[in-house]
Amino acid sequence: MPSYWSPYLLEPSLLAAWWCADDLTPGAVASWTSRVPSSIAVTASGTAQPTHSNTAWTASTIPLPGITFDGVANQLTNLTTTDIQKLPVTTVPGEIWSLANNTSVVVGYKSIMRYGSFGTLDRLLYTNNNARQDVTVGDGTTTLIASTSPPLTGSVIVAGTWGSSLISGRLNGAVLVPASVSWGTSTNSTRLAIGSHNGGAPGHFWGGVLRHVIVVGGRPLTTQERQLLEGYLAWDGWSTSAANPLPSNHPYKGGPP
Repeated sequence: MPSYWSPYLLEPSLLAAWWCADDLTPGAVASWTSRVPSSIAVTASGTAQPTHSNTAWTASTIPLPGITFDGVANQLTNLTTTDIQKLPVTTVPGEIWSLANNTSVVVGYKSIMRYGSFGTLDRLLYTNNNARQDVTVGDGTTTLIASTSPPLTGSVIVAGTWGSSLISGRLNGAVLVPASVSWGTSTNSTRLAIGSHNGGAPGHFWGGVLRHVIVVGGRPLTTQERQLLEGYLAWDGWSTSAANPLPSNHPYKGGPP
Protein backbone atom coordinates (compact mmCIF):
# COMPACT_ATOMS: atom_id res chain seq x y z
CA MET A 1 0.00 0.00 0.00
CA PRO A 2 1.54 3.36 -0.99
CA SER A 3 2.43 5.91 1.67
CA TYR A 4 1.59 9.59 1.32
CA TRP A 5 4.59 10.45 3.50
CA SER A 6 8.23 9.95 2.53
CA PRO A 7 11.61 10.81 4.06
CA TYR A 8 11.69 13.85 1.77
CA LEU A 9 9.10 15.38 4.13
CA LEU A 10 11.55 15.45 7.02
CA GLU A 11 13.12 18.84 7.71
CA PRO A 12 15.56 19.39 4.81
CA SER A 13 18.52 19.68 7.16
CA LEU A 14 17.77 16.26 8.72
CA LEU A 15 17.93 14.02 5.65
CA ALA A 16 21.66 13.45 5.11
CA ALA A 17 21.44 10.57 2.60
CA TRP A 18 18.90 8.11 1.21
CA TRP A 19 20.01 5.16 -0.90
CA CYS A 20 16.95 3.51 -2.48
CA ALA A 21 16.98 0.36 -4.62
CA ASP A 22 14.18 1.77 -6.78
CA ASP A 23 16.76 4.08 -8.38
CA LEU A 24 18.80 1.30 -10.04
CA THR A 25 18.37 -1.01 -13.00
CA PRO A 26 18.83 -4.80 -12.82
CA GLY A 27 22.33 -6.27 -12.97
CA ALA A 28 25.71 -5.84 -11.29
CA VAL A 29 25.84 -2.62 -9.27
CA ALA A 30 28.83 -0.45 -10.07
CA SER A 31 27.44 2.66 -8.35
CA TRP A 32 24.57 3.47 -6.00
CA THR A 33 23.95 7.19 -5.51
CA SER A 34 22.00 8.61 -2.61
CA ARG A 35 19.04 10.77 -3.46
CA VAL A 36 19.36 14.53 -3.32
CA PRO A 37 20.47 16.65 -1.65
CA SER A 38 23.63 14.70 -0.75
CA SER A 39 24.10 12.62 -3.95
CA ILE A 40 26.80 10.43 -2.41
CA ALA A 41 27.87 7.61 -4.74
CA VAL A 42 29.12 4.33 -3.27
CA THR A 43 30.87 2.22 -5.88
CA ALA A 44 32.29 -1.23 -6.61
CA SER A 45 34.04 -3.13 -9.38
CA GLY A 46 34.58 -6.76 -10.30
CA THR A 47 33.64 -9.33 -7.69
CA ALA A 48 32.83 -6.60 -5.16
CA GLN A 49 29.70 -5.64 -7.11
CA PRO A 50 26.39 -6.69 -5.54
CA THR A 51 23.41 -7.49 -7.76
CA HIS A 52 20.25 -5.47 -8.27
CA SER A 53 16.97 -7.14 -9.14
CA ASN A 54 13.47 -5.71 -9.45
CA THR A 55 12.17 -8.67 -7.44
CA ALA A 56 14.86 -9.10 -4.75
CA TRP A 57 12.70 -7.83 -1.87
CA THR A 58 10.17 -10.61 -1.26
CA ALA A 59 8.50 -9.63 2.03
CA SER A 60 5.86 -7.76 0.04
CA THR A 61 3.03 -9.58 -1.78
CA ILE A 62 4.42 -8.10 -4.98
CA PRO A 63 8.25 -8.41 -4.98
CA LEU A 64 10.11 -5.10 -5.05
CA PRO A 65 13.56 -3.90 -6.11
CA GLY A 66 16.49 -4.67 -3.84
CA ILE A 67 20.25 -5.13 -3.90
CA THR A 68 21.59 -8.58 -3.00
CA PHE A 69 24.98 -8.83 -1.26
CA ASP A 70 26.62 -12.26 -1.39
CA GLY A 71 28.16 -12.26 2.10
CA VAL A 72 31.55 -13.09 0.59
CA ALA A 73 32.94 -10.17 -1.40
CA ASN A 74 30.20 -7.66 -2.24
CA GLN A 75 30.55 -4.11 -0.91
CA LEU A 76 30.00 -0.52 -2.04
CA THR A 77 32.42 2.15 -0.83
CA ASN A 78 33.29 5.85 -0.91
CA LEU A 79 36.64 7.32 0.18
CA THR A 80 35.91 10.98 -0.64
CA THR A 81 36.18 13.12 2.48
CA THR A 82 33.85 15.85 1.23
CA ASP A 83 31.15 13.25 0.51
CA ILE A 84 31.41 11.56 3.90
CA GLN A 85 31.31 14.95 5.63
CA LYS A 86 27.74 15.31 4.32
CA LEU A 87 26.86 12.63 6.87
CA PRO A 88 26.82 13.23 10.63
CA VAL A 89 30.50 13.27 11.67
CA THR A 90 32.55 14.40 14.69
CA THR A 91 30.02 14.28 17.58
CA VAL A 92 26.97 15.43 15.61
CA PRO A 93 23.93 13.28 16.50
CA GLY A 94 22.74 11.00 13.72
CA GLU A 95 20.83 7.85 12.81
CA ILE A 96 21.24 5.06 10.24
CA TRP A 97 18.03 3.31 9.14
CA SER A 98 17.66 0.36 6.81
CA LEU A 99 15.02 -1.89 5.29
CA ALA A 100 17.08 -5.06 5.16
CA ASN A 101 16.76 -8.81 4.76
CA ASN A 102 19.48 -10.91 6.38
CA THR A 103 19.44 -14.26 4.56
CA SER A 104 22.75 -15.54 5.95
CA VAL A 105 22.87 -18.22 8.65
CA VAL A 106 26.66 -18.10 8.92
CA VAL A 107 27.98 -16.91 12.28
CA GLY A 108 29.93 -13.69 11.92
CA TYR A 109 29.73 -9.92 11.84
CA LYS A 110 27.60 -8.66 8.93
CA SER A 111 27.68 -4.95 8.22
CA ILE A 112 24.81 -2.96 6.74
CA MET A 113 26.69 0.34 6.87
CA ARG A 114 29.83 1.66 8.53
CA TYR A 115 31.68 4.96 8.07
CA GLY A 116 34.56 6.86 9.61
CA SER A 117 37.92 5.38 10.61
CA PHE A 118 37.62 1.61 11.03
CA GLY A 119 37.70 0.38 14.60
CA THR A 120 38.25 3.68 16.37
CA LEU A 121 36.38 6.73 15.10
CA ASP A 122 33.36 5.46 13.19
CA ARG A 123 29.67 4.55 13.24
CA LEU A 124 28.44 1.06 12.51
CA LEU A 125 25.20 -0.89 12.13
CA TYR A 126 25.62 -4.66 11.81
CA THR A 127 24.94 -8.10 13.29
CA ASN A 128 27.04 -9.40 16.13
CA ASN A 129 29.46 -12.30 15.74
CA ASN A 130 27.17 -14.90 17.33
CA ALA A 131 24.63 -17.49 16.28
CA ARG A 132 21.71 -15.25 17.27
CA GLN A 133 22.99 -12.43 15.05
CA ASP A 134 22.13 -9.70 17.57
CA VAL A 135 21.65 -6.16 16.29
CA THR A 136 24.84 -4.22 17.04
CA VAL A 137 25.32 -0.43 16.99
CA GLY A 138 28.63 1.17 17.81
CA ASP A 139 31.36 3.75 17.37
CA GLY A 140 34.39 1.52 16.80
CA THR A 141 35.28 1.56 20.48
CA THR A 142 31.96 1.02 22.29
CA THR A 143 29.15 -1.19 21.01
CA LEU A 144 25.56 -1.81 21.98
CA ILE A 145 24.80 -5.51 21.47
CA ALA A 146 21.04 -6.05 21.62
CA SER A 147 21.23 -9.48 23.20
CA THR A 148 17.69 -9.36 24.61
CA SER A 149 15.97 -8.01 21.48
CA PRO A 150 14.94 -10.29 18.63
CA PRO A 151 17.89 -11.09 16.32
CA LEU A 152 18.61 -9.30 13.07
CA THR A 153 17.40 -12.13 10.85
CA GLY A 154 14.93 -12.15 7.98
CA SER A 155 13.29 -8.94 6.75
CA VAL A 156 13.51 -6.08 9.24
CA ILE A 157 13.36 -2.35 9.87
CA VAL A 158 16.54 -1.61 11.81
CA ALA A 159 18.17 1.59 13.05
CA GLY A 160 21.22 2.76 14.96
CA THR A 161 21.17 6.10 16.80
CA TRP A 162 24.05 8.24 18.04
CA GLY A 163 22.62 10.89 20.36
CA SER A 164 24.25 13.61 22.42
CA SER A 165 25.84 11.07 24.76
CA LEU A 166 24.26 7.64 24.13
CA ILE A 167 24.24 4.95 21.44
CA SER A 168 20.89 3.25 20.98
CA GLY A 169 18.78 1.68 18.26
CA ARG A 170 15.50 0.16 17.15
CA LEU A 171 14.26 -3.01 15.50
CA ASN A 172 10.83 -3.30 13.91
CA GLY A 173 9.41 -0.35 15.82
CA ALA A 174 10.77 -1.31 19.25
CA VAL A 175 13.72 -0.02 21.28
CA LEU A 176 16.73 -2.32 21.36
CA VAL A 177 17.45 -4.12 24.63
CA PRO A 178 19.78 -3.22 26.29
CA ALA A 179 18.49 0.27 25.53
CA SER A 180 21.75 2.26 25.31
CA VAL A 181 25.46 2.56 26.00
CA SER A 182 27.59 5.66 26.44
CA TRP A 183 28.93 7.41 23.36
CA GLY A 184 31.67 9.97 23.30
CA THR A 185 33.95 9.06 20.39
CA SER A 186 34.22 11.47 17.47
CA THR A 187 33.49 10.18 13.96
CA ASN A 188 35.89 11.08 11.18
CA SER A 189 35.46 10.96 7.40
CA THR A 190 37.98 8.36 6.20
CA ARG A 191 35.82 5.74 4.52
CA LEU A 192 32.16 4.83 3.95
CA ALA A 193 31.02 1.28 3.20
CA ILE A 194 27.63 -0.32 2.58
CA GLY A 195 27.56 -4.11 2.77
CA SER A 196 30.90 -4.47 4.57
CA HIS A 197 33.04 -2.81 7.21
CA ASN A 198 35.01 0.31 6.33
CA GLY A 199 38.53 -1.02 6.81
CA GLY A 200 41.16 -0.92 4.10
CA ALA A 201 40.87 -4.68 3.66
CA PRO A 202 37.13 -5.43 3.36
CA GLY A 203 35.30 -7.85 5.61
CA HIS A 204 32.14 -8.37 7.69
CA PHE A 205 30.18 -8.75 4.45
CA TRP A 206 26.40 -8.43 4.47
CA GLY A 207 24.61 -11.54 3.25
CA GLY A 208 21.16 -10.63 2.01
CA VAL A 209 19.15 -7.78 0.53
CA LEU A 210 19.13 -4.03 1.18
CA ARG A 211 16.19 -1.99 -0.10
CA HIS A 212 16.73 1.31 1.72
CA VAL A 213 19.63 2.84 3.64
CA ILE A 214 18.75 6.22 5.15
CA VAL A 215 20.96 8.54 7.22
CA VAL A 216 19.57 11.46 9.20
CA GLY A 217 21.59 13.87 11.27
CA GLY A 218 21.85 17.13 13.16
CA ARG A 219 19.57 16.04 15.98
CA PRO A 220 17.67 12.90 16.99
CA LEU A 221 14.33 12.39 15.29
CA THR A 222 11.30 13.40 17.32
CA THR A 223 8.88 10.64 18.31
CA GLN A 224 6.51 11.71 15.53
CA GLU A 225 9.27 11.81 12.91
CA ARG A 226 10.55 8.41 13.97
CA GLN A 227 7.08 6.89 13.85
CA LEU A 228 6.49 8.36 10.38
CA LEU A 229 9.76 6.88 9.12
CA GLU A 230 8.99 3.48 10.64
CA GLY A 231 5.52 3.59 9.11
CA TYR A 232 6.92 4.50 5.71
CA LEU A 233 9.41 1.63 5.76
CA ALA A 234 6.84 -0.85 7.06
CA TRP A 235 4.34 -0.11 4.31
CA ASP A 236 7.05 0.09 1.68
CA GLY A 237 8.36 -3.34 2.58
CA TRP A 238 5.19 -5.23 3.49
CA SER A 239 1.74 -5.27 1.92
CA THR A 240 -0.59 -5.73 4.92
CA SER A 241 -0.85 -4.76 8.58
CA ALA A 242 -0.76 -8.43 9.52
CA ALA A 243 2.51 -8.93 7.66
CA ASN A 244 4.44 -5.82 8.66
CA PRO A 245 6.58 -6.20 11.79
CA LEU A 246 5.53 -3.06 13.68
CA PRO A 247 4.07 -3.62 17.16
CA SER A 248 0.29 -3.54 17.52
CA ASN A 249 0.34 -0.19 19.35
CA HIS A 250 2.36 1.60 16.68
CA PRO A 251 0.32 4.43 15.07
CA TYR A 252 1.11 3.09 11.57
CA LYS A 253 0.65 -0.61 12.18
CA GLY A 254 -2.77 -0.53 10.53
CA GLY A 255 -2.04 1.78 7.62
CA PRO A 256 0.67 3.93 6.01
CA PRO A 257 1.40 7.50 7.02
